[in-house]
Amino acid sequence: MAAAAVVEKKEEAAVKDVVAPEKPITHPLFTPWVLWWDCSSAGSSDNWERNLKQLTVIYTVEEWWCLYNQLPKTNDLPLNGNLSIFRKGVRPVPHDPINKEGGEYQVKKFEDSQFDNIWVRSVLFCIGEFSQKDNKLVVGTVASVKRGTNLNPNGKTVTMWITISEKKDIAVVKRLGKFYKEQIGLGERSTRLPFKPHDKSEAVDKKKTDDSASAPAAAAAADAANPPAADAESQPADPKP
Repeated sequence: MAAAAVVEKKEEAAVKDVVAPEKPITHPLFTPWVLWWDCSSAGSSDNWERNLKQLTVIYTVEEWWCLYNQLPKTNDLPLNGNLSIFRKGVRPVPHDPINKEGGEYQVKKFEDSQFDNIWVRSVLFCIGEFSQKDNKLVVGTVASVKRGTNLNPNGKTVTMWITISEKKDIAVVKRLGKFYKEQIGLGERSTRLPFKPHDKSEAVDKKKTDDSASAPAAAAAADAANPPAADAESQPADPKP
């Protein structure tokens, strides 16, 4: 019995000495970010938006790196594929209410081997809120693969979207573009990155056209459902009894 008691006391002491595992340390992002994906065989803005899918929401730095390790590398993206990360609540389309007055910096003309590095640096620039003075203007970044052109032979592009355009504040657009270029490792380029306002986007133009075309049809449908009341003066007088 004495020996059993000694063993029991040792077991109790061993249990007390066991330290509960520490919770993993995480680094929350200032705001949640959403990963989006789309791929259209036709490459039209219409198909592009219809195929847009929200994949997951990212809340911490650790979640981003875990996700990145599972994602296909940008060089493996198919033709017309777009991989996007945007602030939660903002869709990666030019006519989104938050995007429509803004524009995008376009990173082109780089070696294939640079594609993934530029994309990752662009993501970290966005989710890390690197530009303290202009953080709230930054809404997202896109890695895309299109057919090659004379201006962009490999068809690969990384864009970073902001909520204002040059016509609203050209000084801010230049300042933010210069800082972004440095942070993604292209500070040695002698020219600043091209900036494209969203109001010149094909997707925005199509949206405006669709809205304009649907307005008369909607008005006609409303007129058909609610015919105007007949003019009392044009009606024949009631026959006398």
